[in-house]
Amino acid sequence: MPYLLNSICTISGVFYKYAKRHGDSSILTKREMKRLILEDLLKIYHGFLLFQNPRDRKTVELTFQMLDTNGDGLVDFNEYLLLILKVAEACYSHLKPS
Repeated sequence: MPYLLNSICTISGVFYKYAKRHGDSSILTKREMKRLILEDLLKIYHGFLLFQNPRDRKTVELTFQMLDTNGDGLVDFNEYLLLILKVAEACYSHLKPS
C-alpha cells in the first residue's frame, strides 16, 4: 500500500477505534475524545507542546469545544480531522529542515 494511503487509513482507523466504543462509530463523545488524546496523542502533545497539560480536564474540554464546530456535543470525523491537521502542522513545523 502506498505510504500516504496507509497513513490516511491509520488516521481513519484511530477515529473508528475510539468512536465505536459507545456504539455509534460515526462520532466521538467527550469521554472517547479524552481517551484518544491520552492513549494516542499524549506523546505528540508533550513533544510539540500543543497544550500545557493534556491530562488536565480543562485542556480536554477546550480541545473538545474547539473541535465541536457544530455545537452538538460530539466530534464527527470532519471535526476530528481538524485536530489531525493541527497535529500535522505542529509536526511539520518542528521537523522541517531549516
